[in-house]
Amino acid sequence: MLKKVLLLAVGALVALPTAAAAQDYAPGGNTITADDTTVAPGEAIVLGIQICQPSTSASFELDSTTGLGTATAASNGRATLTATIPSNTSPGSHSIEGSCMGSNGQPLVQVLSITVGAAGSGIARTGSSSTLPMTQIAIAAIAGGGLLVLMANRRRTAQADARETADV
Repeated sequence: MLKKVLLLAVGALVALPTAAAAQDYAPGGNTITADDTTVAPGEAIVLGIQICQPSTSASFELDSTTGLGTATAASNGRATLTATIPSNTSPGSHSIEGSCMGSNGQPLVQVLSITVGAAGSGIARTGSSSTLPMTQIAIAAIAGGGLLVLMANRRRTAQADARETADV
């Protein structure tokens, strides 16, 4: 059983770097990506462009008029930028243009369509992101269950002792 678990763990460790490397370049080559293509004004968005020459600058613009920022391409040719959609951006369809010096030495320009929603149009957030209260309740329930098992076990032992004494 232990050998199977170890083999499974080693297999997972070998597969992880392969999966991460496969995500660096999408099939079809030159691409610009975003972590979310539906955003609200003032919201951050993570943009990436690939197949750039390493150590060159990549720039990102909203609707070819508003600069979102620049990033430097890593050794794998991917440049990533966390940008904020301007708060005065009107709701609707917009384009983000990413440009850099391509790996072939020619200028590379890619365009991504995004949708900007109305400010505050997201679903209302309720509750808490803290798991501490539920963790405390779970630990208390486990401790309470363990205490009940101990008490039941003692009661059984006491009853068995009482029967043995009565039989003698």
